[in-house]
Amino acid sequence: MAYDLHQLFGEVDSLLGKNPRTTLFEMSRQLSVDRHTIERVVRLRSKKSFRDLRREYLYARACSLLSERPERPLKQVASSLGYTTVQALYRFVLRNSGMGPTNLRRVLGLKEADQGPSLQTKPAKSA
Repeated sequence: MAYDLHQLFGEVDSLLGKNPRTTLFEMSRQLSVDRHTIERVVRLRSKKSFRDLRREYLYARACSLLSERPERPLKQVASSLGYTTVQALYRFVLRNSGMGPTNLRRVLGLKEADQGPSLQTKPAKSA
């Protein structure tokens, strides 16, 4: 079956935007499209794997939750993102930003005050 790749990627993008925890299997069922087709479309359109694209959406959601209400407990942020423990949230944020959730929250708050939100907070690797 031939698919409009642009339209299919738009649907994938939209579903991940609504729920970044959506798995490839769930998306395949929702869209009635083979998972390999979804993986191929994502790779062609974004130059990323489905897993990497999904992680980016989840990280963006984490940044949003951490910065929009700084008083929100980390346990609540973790739960909103689908994590059962604060430790799991900590590992995810550390892997993606190079800092823990509390420090990321502080950095995001400073950047918002200065220039608006920015999701590029991972420090550059030194040579």
